[in-house]
Amino acid sequence: RGATPSSGSPVEERLYEEILMRVLVIGDLHVPAEHPNYLSWIKSIRRKYRTDSVVFIGDVFDLHAISFHKKHPEAPGVMDEAKAAQSALKAWKKTFPEATVIIGNHDARVVRIAADVGIPEAFIKDYAEVFDTPGWNWVPSIEIDGVFYTHGKGGGLLPAFNLAKDRLQPCVMGHFHTKAGIMAQQGPNGNQLWGMQVGSGTDESHLYFQWAKDNSKRHINACGIVVDGKPYLEFMP
Repeated sequence: RGATPSSGSPVEERLYEEILMRVLVIGDLHVPAEHPNYLSWIKSIRRKYRTDSVVFIGDVFDLHAISFHKKHPEAPGVMDEAKAAQSALKAWKKTFPEATVIIGNHDARVVRIAADVGIPEAFIKDYAEVFDTPGWNWVPSIEIDGVFYTHGKGGGLLPAFNLAKDRLQPCVMGHFHTKAGIMAQQGPNGNQLWGMQVGSGTDESHLYFQWAKDNSKRHINACGIVVDGKPYLEFMP
């Protein structure tokens, strides 16, 4: 993977063009509220599938202190949360010095609040600078090997598949901590359309999620893998 063909023959060039990515898709982290075992488990999944690229599906940060909603009374302030989040992120940056990061609704809280008071994005530092992730490419969404990756919105049992039907292409989505699964359809010509919800890497016992402690639906710690354009889902023990 990543090597150029040894010669310029049409056969070798065609084979080279058909090599697709092996993508590891990491669920919402919401640092500093990520599950304490999630990173070590993610490393094992990377080894198992020998992935060669990684996509963080969004909401890497929680930014609870500047939430649009009510804050937990025991939650730290903005700067204390930022320090805790940066500390938690060090191990992730060391493990994945280069990555694609989808911008989640929590990651974008500063930008959204600024827009509400009339401050344009041109006056705000970019995500890589704010979060000290020079090797991470922060994007609203991305398409890799014909698969569309986005943080997500909408609803239903499997929102990713609903989006796949709307876009007429396979889709991968996060955002919904209590949903993980793959829904697919195949046409008579063998073409497949699928959507994958990758679960999350969150610790639902963290005080940031106490507003949902009485919900019957619980967080699912999982991750997605897309190998040669095909989806796989792994659940953390």
